Amino acid sequence: MRSIDELEHTARVHTVIEVVKEVLDDSVLTDDFIAGLQRLSFDELGKFVLRLVTTRTLDQAWAPHLQEQAGEGSPLNYA
Repeated sequence: MRSIDELEHTARVHTVIEVVKEVLDDSVLTDDFIAGLQRLSFDELGKFVLRLVTTRTLDQAWAPHLQEQAGEGSPLNYA
């Protein structure tokens, strides 16, 4: 597995933000939401954005990750 540096991670976060703007709207992009994205790993960001463009809803895009972490809540702090 290749190593991801901070610049690559930041670029992916910004890409995910742009996708969220297109799929949903800017109202979801709170400071807490963006901080939550920054806490996700490079791979988690990729999986999240793929689910988002497929389901077109934030709840459904995040639901699989919530099931994995059973009860920890959403690190994206949306809702």
